[in-house]
Amino acid sequence: MSAGLGGSRLSFRQRRTGRDPREIQRIYNVPGTFTAASSSPASDTDEAIVGPPDHWAGVLTHLALDMCFATFALIAPPDPESLRIFIEDVAPQVRERVDEARANAP
Repeated sequence: MSAGLGGSRLSFRQRRTGRDPREIQRIYNVPGTFTAASSSPASDTDEAIVGPPDHWAGVLTHLALDMCFATFALIAPPDPESLRIFIEDVAPQVRERVDEARANAP
């Protein structure tokens, strides 16, 4: 998921102009497929997330905490089951993990 450099550049430009980078609402269009297992660990160069809900939650948590994305839009074929999994399984895990990490941050 190659979002890192763009976020870093944006944050740098915002600081340089005296704006707080946290003011920027970063939205990530998330392509991918839900599967029973992931074929390999996630990488910042992946073009899509492929794996079970827990794998998706880990990748999106990384994007939220390390790349400062706040909103994720699922880009997938119109499939009610994929949407249900994203809403009911993935999103709550991401919120919980991000909240926990931020609560324990120094």
